[in-house]
Amino acid sequence: MVLLPSWLYILTRFDLSAIPADAVVNSATLSMYASSWGSNSGSNKNTIYRVLDKSWIESQANWNIYSAGNNWTTAGLGYGTDIASSPTATIVTGYAPAGPMWVDLNVATLVQNWVNGTYPNYGVTYSNNSGSGGGGPTPQFYSSEYTTDITLRPKLVINYTVPGEPDTEAPSIPANLSATPVSISQINLTWNISIDNVGVTGYRIYRDGNQIATTTAASYSDNGLTPNTNYSYTVSAYDAVGNESGQSGTVNTTTLPDTQAPSVSLTAPSQDATVLSTISVNASASDDVGVVGVQFKLDGVNLDAEDLATPYSITWDTTTATNGTHMLTAFARDVAGNTTTSATVNVTVNNPVPDTQAPSVPSGLSVAAVSETQINLSWNASTDNVGVTGYNVYQGGNQIATTALTLYSNIGLIASTTYSYTVSAFDLAGNSSSQSQSAEATTFAPPPPDTTAPGYTNLSVASCETSSCTLSWNASGDDGYIGTATSYDVRYSTSFINESSWGSAIPLTGEPAPQIAGTLQTFVVNNLTASSTYYFALKTSDEAGNTSIISSSPQGITPAATSGNFVTTFQNGLSGYTLLLGW
Repeated sequence: MVLLPSWLYILTRFDLSAIPADAVVNSATLSMYASSWGSNSGSNKNTIYRVLDKSWIESQANWNIYSAGNNWTTAGLGYGTDIASSPTATIVTGYAPAGPMWVDLNVATLVQNWVNGTYPNYGVTYSNNSGSGGGGPTPQFYSSEYTTDITLRPKLVINYTVPGEPDTEAPSIPANLSATPVSISQINLTWNISIDNVGVTGYRIYRDGNQIATTTAASYSDNGLTPNTNYSYTVSAYDAVGNESGQSGTVNTTTLPDTQAPSVSLTAPSQDATVLSTISVNASASDDVGVVGVQFKLDGVNLDAEDLATPYSITWDTTTATNGTHMLTAFARDVAGNTTTSATVNVTVNNPVPDTQAPSVPSGLSVAAVSETQINLSWNASTDNVGVTGYNVYQGGNQIATTALTLYSNIGLIASTTYSYTVSAFDLAGNSSSQSQSAEATTFAPPPPDTTAPGYTNLSVASCETSSCTLSWNASGDDGYIGTATSYDVRYSTSFINESSWGSAIPLTGEPAPQIAGTLQTFVVNNLTASSTYYFALKTSDEAGNTSIISSSPQGITPAATSGNFVTTFQNGLSGYTLLLGW
């Protein structure tokens, strides 16, 4: 036995092995004899709890251990770990005057569960809470070691039957059902206990015609209900074999109304924040039952639709409000219609003032044709309250270009064609000025077709080596002997070259590009054969495809190859001999 301030714990266990496992326990009473109370007033709340899974040994169990080397999960017995979380049986006893007496506790259900093996039998612990019982005395009980009068030792009286004929008799209908609302979400039920030929096992609770729970006690707390709502209850009793009584008389009652308003506060933006563009406005809200929605307000006017789900947040385009100070609030409501408005959060909207002023119209537009396909434009710069970004160029009313400069070259035009132009200016905000006064220009007429071929070339052979000849000539022009031609076509043959034999002459590659008319030009023809006679000729072409007449066809003779004669000279030096070769 261990005594704590205001609490008394006693471990008790009885051997039930003699009772058949299929026995039906009709009644079971645990009785303990209180020899003294220490007081003659007040009352005691006598409670027992089932020991869960600790096989304690009487001679070894104490406050810390249940057997040698084995600790209780929690010193002094832990609820839900060492003993059951809820009491198995409770009785409140009152005494006036105080004196010895038996304390009897109904443990029929617990014993039935021990007998049929639902729970292992590790006994119970007794607890006395004098405070809960009304400040009564502290009892002292005789233990199993009490020898003066062994009839006063703790006893467990069990009445049971072994099944034979089936039990078909239902318990009596529970009487005096009472329903009491204790909060917005809870109703407490109580009723008189039923009786049964064998024993009542428990009670079924019905709400609005539907079973919601079972209990072994003659009371029940129905939780999780809706505030200010009417509910209807009945109760029936049942025994161990499933016989069920009729349902009790119906009682109706209403949960208490919800009068508590939600709490709500703005969490963003912060107080006195400066905001611009698009921001999030957030709030935190809670309620004893539940928040239905949060309505954000700007200067007392709804800001967007009510937010019906957490997290409570909206997106606010601050450009829809004027620059300056504004008040944000959040309005929360619950199912019962209770409402709360948050504290005000002041913010300063400071969006850039939009630029709506267009640049001035470009002036002084000047256009001038510079070729058959190009017209150049220029104009005076425009001005703007912020700054000119660029200019749009229009041809015949259609935009053809954008430029950041005050000039533009329109290319790819058609010769001898008149074009009309205007120009507008625009800024960074997209504001655009009106188009300028129009200006026209006509592209140049195309030049007459080039039908003049390059001039005749007097080609000559400047020199020849054993395998090459150097040609020279004065460049003709594009048109006769004026300008610069486009290309040369140089050919050679072992016979004289004229117009009729030009096609059979061998064309060369790598000819130089034509120079301005009159320029002396040369070209080396390589890979020729020694002691051979060659004839050369060229034609000159211009960019229009006109080709000159064939040039003169000079003769060049490559000399014979010279035989090599080795000349050896030996010089006697300090470091050896040097061989000099020559031919």
